[in-house]
Amino acid sequence: NPYAQPAAQLGAQLVTGSDGVHLAREVNLAAGARHGVTPLGDGRLHPLLLRQAGSDGPPPEAGKVLYVDTETTGLAGGTGTFAFLIGVGFHRGDGYMVRQLFLPGPEHERSQLLAFAGLAKGAAAVVTYNGASFDLPLLRTRYALHGLADPLANVPHLDLLSVARRLWKESLPDCTLGTVERRILGAR
Repeated sequence: NPYAQPAAQLGAQLVTGSDGVHLAREVNLAAGARHGVTPLGDGRLHPLLLRQAGSDGPPPEAGKVLYVDTETTGLAGGTGTFAFLIGVGFHRGDGYMVRQLFLPGPEHERSQLLAFAGLAKGAAAVVTYNGASFDLPLLRTRYALHGLADPLANVPHLDLLSVARRLWKESLPDCTLGTVERRILGAR
């Protein structure tokens, strides 16, 4: 298989389905893990943050909040922009898991999207950083091009970029994810 070597180089497994292949890598972090100086928490979003995301309901249970980020072939969006990596994080009873879904080639995008939909199933909230204007619209476009339902269509969304701008626009040089990670979370 031409994707076996790239899978091994990424520390990923090759996942084959009826709709193609994708590469998946999973990282499990123990309960109490930190990103920089900040604990990852237990998966519950504060009710005020949920209201920001548009949900007045009870906070989601642990494991039901998805943290999503994409890496893409461009920033313009549109039909020619692919998410060559979809990263999904969520809390589990025993810690925090990150699953990365790599796209080995455009012809396998449907497999990657179906894998992401499986991870998104049952999500009560989704959290991104600049996802309202980039990541989620890009994913919606990709699902529409494949005639697939958007798995996050009715899920409340919290974009942490808007929260970061409200909190730190006066004290940070900018609110890019890298700046917030270094200056607020103490992550390198």
